[in-house]
Amino acid sequence: MAVEPVGWDSVRLAAVLVMTVAVAILAAACGSTRLSSPPSTPAPSSIALTHYPGFPPGTETAANGRPPDSVFWAAEGQIAIVTWGSSGCPGLPTHLQANIAQNAVSVTITEWIPDPTAACTTDLAPTTSVLQLPASLDLEVPLIVKIVDGSYGSTVTLSPSVTPSPT
Repeated sequence: MAVEPVGWDSVRLAAVLVMTVAVAILAAACGSTRLSSPPSTPAPSSIALTHYPGFPPGTETAANGRPPDSVFWAAEGQIAIVTWGSSGCPGLPTHLQANIAQNAVSVTITEWIPDPTAACTTDLAPTTSVLQLPASLDLEVPLIVKIVDGSYGSTVTLSPSVTPSPT
């Protein structure tokens, strides 16, 4: 039994079939708006009483590079935490753990991506979040606040809270 050599027609036919399948796969991929769904980050369950862009009134921070996160007294029993990052996807506090024996709190910050189909801006903007402190903390002595903000964060010791005198 003799085997016939493969003719050029068979090689061309195989090449055309392979190219047709490749073009069909590419056309299907290009025709879709996205190959996969973007990762979605639901809004974190923020523990802030409020949050807003910028600094708390009456405070200022030098911004050279990426400044450290900072903490200020907001009102009696409340602190204002300033975090840095994207103004479109700000970091918001999601967890507060108090250590009464050390008169300290640890606050965890989580990035919030309000629209997973839009890009977060690459600006470096401050966001202020106001938190209520547990009543069991002693605000008449220094308060240690540890901010856990991804790979950033800081530890700040606040002087005792001073209640403004009525005017």
